Amino acid sequence: MNVAGPSVASTDGGPDWAAGATSNGMFTGGGYTVTAGNVGGTNPVLDYGLRDASIPSWMDAGTYASIFTNERWDPGSAPEMGYRFTVPNGSYTVNIFVANNCSCTENPGERIYSISMEGSVVEADLDLAARYGHRVGGMLSYDINVADGELDITFLHGTENTLINAIEVKSMTSVSAKTRFLINDPSTKFEFTISQNPVLQNKPIQLMITSPNKVNGEVTIFSLNGKVVKTFTTNLEKGANELLIVDLLLQKGFYLVQVENNGDVVLRKLLVN
Repeated sequence: MNVAGPSVASTDGGPDWAAGATSNGMFTGGGYTVTAGNVGGTNPVLDYGLRDASIPSWMDAGTYASIFTNERWDPGSAPEMGYRFTVPNGSYTVNIFVANNCSCTENPGERIYSISMEGSVVEADLDLAARYGHRVGGMLSYDINVADGELDITFLHGTENTLINAIEVKSMTSVSAKTRFLINDPSTKFEFTISQNPVLQNKPIQLMITSPNKVNGEVTIFSLNGKVVKTFTTNLEKGANELLIVDLLLQKGFYLVQVENNGDVVLRKLLVN
């Protein structure tokens, strides 16, 4: 996800980079929430030739320039800037892309902050100028296990403002062969809601899907450990569609409902009481 900028087309055969939050403060997008932070202005294009060695080889100059053009920064610690993504339980590699672009913190020691994931600090006292240099993009990578259906990433203040340019989440136990990343783009071309959520055990599950075209949609329900509970295709008409799922006999607890519409994927959490 390009956290403070528009979507970026993929050039490596993977999914596109989703667009990020478009406003300051708390923001809820497709499949995620960010608690705080400001959308930064447009930064000068970084020199691809000076990129840090941590930047993966598949990232070309155009993608590098695009994801480091904007940043989300957090001036205060009440609350700290944090991202929460709705994902199935399992193992993930989380890549954080960061660069110091402000001349006000171009020297080592002028901007220091920490990063926590799932409640544990994974990067303590990160100093961007000391680690990468001024106006140089780098990538931090962590292997994380999710056991509660939500991936939490928090940026903790030390000296000066915290910041981030982009986030990449790769499922190591992906619930879908069609989607490598389980972050949804808020600019997806269809809408999907669960009408009654929570739903009582053994009662029908009602999905409301607004489709821009007449297509064959695919619905998949997962348990939080990533196991497919049910998957099926359905004919979606252009406009509003009401879909009722019956006789599923789900146990009480949380599930994830995924709808795919012409290549776009949206994931919603379902609670069965």
